Amino acid sequence: MKTIETTKDLCEAIREGSYSSVGGYPLYFVCRDGCVLHPEHVKKNALVIARELKQNLAYSIQGIDINWYNHGLTCEESNQEIQAAYCN
Repeated sequence: MKTIETTKDLCEAIREGSYSSVGGYPLYFVCRDGCVLHPEHVKKNALVIARELKQNLAYSIQGIDINWYNHGLTCEESNQEIQAAYCN
């Protein structure tokens, strides 16, 4: 998982989009409380999420990772499915 510690890190991760720049693997954001967020949700709510990151809240974003095999992974805010890179 790539750690997100600053708003600059967050902006770079948002710019990458829903898929990694190398390999085109599906990405998702992880919050400090374990919540999973779809990149599109993070992009749409970037200002609020950046403010939460600056305040170091318990539920602010911690990092971004690739969904390798979890076919049931969904965004906990928008219920949008996060595609898996590979079949089981």
